[in-house]
Amino acid sequence: MSSVSIYLTADNAALKASLRGLMALHASGYARTKNDIGVYMVAQIKDRFKQQKLWDGKAMLQSKAAAKRSGKTLLHRGHLRDRYTYAVTDKGVELTGGIEYAAIHHFGGMAGRGRKVRIAARPVLGVSPDNLKTIGSLLVQAITAHVGARGI
Repeated sequence: MSSVSIYLTADNAALKASLRGLMALHASGYARTKNDIGVYMVAQIKDRFKQQKLWDGKAMLQSKAAAKRSGKTLLHRGHLRDRYTYAVTDKGVELTGGIEYAAIHHFGGMAGRGRKVRIAARPVLGVSPDNLKTIGSLLVQAITAHVGARGI
């Protein structure tokens, strides 16, 4: 099964070292916070389908099928939208399309019998600047609660 996943990493070595140190102090590894991030991001992806927006805020190109039925692109039955999910891992949160055809809709390309149909890329899976702010706030809240509980 093919899927689409994204990984968000911090480029700041000092931040990463601080987070590793705090993670080592906290046995749960911030599992609740990672879960909160996963729930938040899946909700963001579903909102993008509803609003017909891509992860970067640009308008989603309407498909020919949606135009014919005067509907929304990729929402006729909602199968793709409803399959986006997340998993908490040791390293963070993994988001995935969870269905075989998620990748073709994310990246675009030739599809169908004989690969005769061109599918436009419609990437809804991604982390926007606003998402980064919210994820950062969730992490700061977790660190603040952890530090406050430890009296550090």
